[in-house]
Amino acid sequence: MILLDTSGLLAAIHSNQTHHSGAAKSLSCARPPLPLSPFVLAELNYFIASRVGYAARASLLEEVERGAYALEPMTARDITSVHTRSLTVTPTSGSASPTHRSSCSRSATASGMS
Repeated sequence: MILLDTSGLLAAIHSNQTHHSGAAKSLSCARPPLPLSPFVLAELNYFIASRVGYAARASLLEEVERGAYALEPMTARDITSVHTRSLTVTPTSGSASPTHRSSCSRSATASGMS
């Protein structure tokens, strides 16, 4: 299974991206439908429109409409599952504690970083 994220898809679609060739090859070798988070789609929609152009954005959305990507929902149950699993993971030496990670996330969000 291939896990799609915004940076990988943007690299596959946008030829000016550093890792375009490898990302495009990986994406073309994957068998559809490829699971896609609606959050990734929303972010990718913005980046493609602003960095590549509206024609490329339209092509992406047409691919989603015709089933090349399977929009996977994310529910509160999914969040609970991830949260529960994260509570059982012991941080390795040098890694941030869960409290530190969440405070970093809040400050990154507050400063406009995502």
